[in-house]
Amino acid sequence: MHNEKPPLPPYEAAYNHLMGDDADDELEEMMRTRRLRRVLKYAAYATLAFMVILACALTGYFVSPRNPAIALHSVNSLERPGRVFKLQGTKMQFHIELIYRVQNDNFFDLVVDDISTAVFWPETKFALGGGRLSSIRIPPRRTVEIAMPLTIRYDVKRGPPPILLGMVESCGLHDAGLGEMNLEAEVQADFHTKMKQSSVQSGRQSISVKCPVRRMATLQVDDGTSGNLGDIVLRLNV
Repeated sequence: MHNEKPPLPPYEAAYNHLMGDDADDELEEMMRTRRLRRVLKYAAYATLAFMVILACALTGYFVSPRNPAIALHSVNSLERPGRVFKLQGTKMQFHIELIYRVQNDNFFDLVVDDISTAVFWPETKFALGGGRLSSIRIPPRRTVEIAMPLTIRYDVKRGPPPILLGMVESCGLHDAGLGEMNLEAEVQADFHTKMKQSSVQSGRQSISVKCPVRRMATLQVDDGTSGNLGDIVLRLNV
């Protein structure tokens, strides 16, 4: 009597063949393909999200309006015949010119609707004069120089005496003096683009102005009562 195993039924043989090494390889390959598809899908979503964020950032960078940068570049004395210095009664008057640089960092035109400057005696609220310009177009990514003429006025009798004494100290009473006086300039600008309208105001900035005269004692105050400027200064020092 032989102990031989009976042959497997056909369906069991087919099952064992399906679950053999080839079946394991096919299943592993299928799982690997699914994982790869899942990774590629998430990578595509991440790339799309990154592109959207990048597009928004670039749009904001190129389109969002930036305030102009306004800086005082230089000061010129307007030495024109008859306009350098005037003394009428107790009022003195002379002219200067401020050169401002306006920088437009935007990728589109910017219009400065109004730019105004007030000039003060240092550490006071006493304004000696000012100037204003309007409708200045600044091309994109450019810096433009703007010349602003100003008239400096001071009334010897009505203004604070320390200002007159400071002017005399700077420009000289009987001698040539220092040759220049220190003032403070403050600028304010209103501007607009197609997307924004705003204003910029700077703090005070010191400027040096060439003296319109070198010996103030030689100037005559012609109101008939005050005498020359030197006498006024002497009385203020008493």
